[in-house]
Amino acid sequence: MDNKDKTILQIITSDCWKCSKPIKLAILISGGAFCDPSEFNEDQIKVARNNGVILQENYSNTLREKYLANICEHCGAFIGKFFIDDYLYSENCQEIEL
Repeated sequence: MDNKDKTILQIITSDCWKCSKPIKLAILISGGAFCDPSEFNEDQIKVARNNGVILQENYSNTLREKYLANICEHCGAFIGKFFIDDYLYSENCQEIEL
């Protein structure tokens, strides 16, 4: 099976942009494209949350809309759609095939 045919949920451990404490993020890679949590289905949201990712709806001033995003458990900051691709294929990444 070609990698483009797989659906992979990446669970990434990184540093929060706001407080520098550890944050877990989820990014979905499917069909060769990536998706932020606003595009996850219920099962994908459940897998992400079961792996320690905090997902919550937030309002983005950049995009002027409210959507599901990765949240820092320490300070409440979120990684929005505009910045999520900065974390793709990070070193501290667990891949879960769905």
